[in-house]
Amino acid sequence: MTFLASSIKNLLPILALLVTTCFSSLQAQTVSDESEIQAFTRNFMCAYNQQDHATLREMYLSDAVQIDAEGKEIKGADSIAMNFEEQFSLNNLTLLLRSSAINWSDSQHAFVASGTYEIYGNTYVYDIKIDTFGSYANTMLKENGTWKIARSVLMPPPQTSTPASKR
Repeated sequence: MTFLASSIKNLLPILALLVTTCFSSLQAQTVSDESEIQAFTRNFMCAYNQQDHATLREMYLSDAVQIDAEGKEIKGADSIAMNFEEQFSLNNLTLLLRSSAINWSDSQHAFVASGTYEIYGNTYVYDIKIDTFGSYANTMLKENGTWKIARSVLMPPPQTSTPASKR
C-alpha cells in the first residue's frame, strides 16, 4: 500500500503537467479557430460588397445549404453563388456583418458563428431602396485547412427591431 501511495504521489506532478498541456493546447486551438472565423467573416463581407460571387462560392462547402429569412433553401455552393450573382445583377448592395458569438456545437460537430446582418442599397431598375436586416447563424467546417460554410441560416428581425445603423 505504501509503494502504491508513493507511486501515485510521484505521478501527480506528471499528470498535472499532462492535463495542463492538453488543456492549454485545446484553448490555444479554440482561440486560433475563433480568430480565423472572425477573419473569414470580414472576408465574406468584403467579397459580398465587391459583388464577387466566385469568391463567395469558394467560401461554401460544395454541399452547403443556405436558408434565407423567408425560409427559401438553396443547396450547393454553385447554386448559392448563382443566387448571389443574380442579386448582384439586379441590385447595388452593401452588406454589414456584426459577429456576436462563435460557439462549438456538439450536435453539429462544428463551430457556429452568429451575429446580425444588414443589407442596404438600391435596385438598378427604378432605383428602389433596399434596407433589410436580421440575424445569421453559419455552421463552419474546415476543409483542407480552410474554413467554409456548411449551413447558413438567415433569420428575420423581430417585428419591433430597427437596424443598428439606424439607432
